[in-house]
Parts: sequence; structure tokens; C-alpha cells
Amino acid sequence: AILGMVFSDLSDVDTEKTLKMILLHDLAESITGDYTPNQIDVKTKKRLESNAFSEIIDKLPENLKAKYLEIWEEYQLRKSKEAKFVHQIDRLEMALQAKAYQKNGHSHEKLKPFFDSAKKEISDKNMKEILSKFMEM
Repeated sequence: AILGMVFSDLSDVDTEKTLKMILLHDLAESITGDYTPNQIDVKTKKRLESNAFSEIIDKLPENLKAKYLEIWEEYQLRKSKEAKFVHQIDRLEMALQAKAYQKNGHSHEKLKPFFDSAKKEISDKNMKEILSKFMEM
């Protein structure tokens, strides 16, 4: 969420919407866990996360449930610049975590799918710059 706040404040995206999207995405992963690239197919991952998300928000008042579901679906379908932005933040965070694993002794070869995925999906110039600097370390 901190990465999202900082990068959205540096960019032309709605910070409040970006933060809500990040938190809602992470909420679903609190049940499903965070899958690694190529661990499961995209369709299965989306189904598991959607089911978890629905289970979590089910007890909320209808107006909030509808509002959060709209943001969730927007993220899942990458419908807005914020949704595309949050996907990039997710990839950046994943690569930064992989870099920490590498520093703790995991091989670069084992972590390469994480780095490749981040390089492929990140287009925001500020995020690309951070990723590049971390990859050089």
C-alpha cells in the first residue's frame, strides 16, 4: 500500500482509488495466498481470488459491497488506468521481495521468473527506474 501511495502521488492516477484497489486485492490474497508466476493458471487464480473476495465482503452492507465489488472487478479486468497501475505495483513488490530472497541466498536462476515478469509488465517510468536500480544491487 505504501508503494501504491507514493507511486500514485508521483503519477496521474487517483491515489484514493489506487489504495482501495490495492487493499481489496490484498484482502483476497489473505485467504488464497500470493501465487508465484506460472504456479497456477490465470483463470484458476482469478476464480480462487474472486471466491475469497466474495466470501470476505459478503457480510458488509449492500452499498459498500457494491462499491467494493465494482473496484474489485475493475482491478480484475484492468478496466482503468488505476487498475493497470496497481497490477504494475504488484509486480514491482514481487520483484523487490524476490531480490530480498536472493540476498538471503536463493539463486538468481530460481528467482528469474519473478524478475522477468516484473520487467515485462512494468511500464511506469518511476517504477521501471526503481526496478532497474534494485536489479543492479
